[in-house]
Amino acid sequence: MLNKHMNYYKADIKTNDWLKSNGISVKHFAKTDSQLLKAQKIAFNLLKHHLNLLNTPQIKTLRVYCAQMANDKKRNKITDNFVYKVLNIGTKINRQLFKANKEINNS
Repeated sequence: MLNKHMNYYKADIKTNDWLKSNGISVKHFAKTDSQLLKAQKIAFNLLKHHLNLLNTPQIKTLRVYCAQMANDKKRNKITDNFVYKVLNIGTKINRQLFKANKEINNS
């Protein structure tokens, strides 16, 4: 029985570490809409790993989104349009990365 609880504990630690590494608050995870969390993950990872591919307005949008997600009151006021704006930035950068990867593999 103790071993089973230890496995759940280890899984919880790994899950919490993954959430933190993707910029998602463990405390707010369960009560936050999945689209908001998806956009949060995208915004955080773009700012962390692909800042060089973003232009100034995109960087500002992603930083504002991350700041609003960090604030309880502001998180509840994030509109669908703002979420889609973040998701669209993520899609655009993903296309650029795919295209660059394809060129590298074809040469």
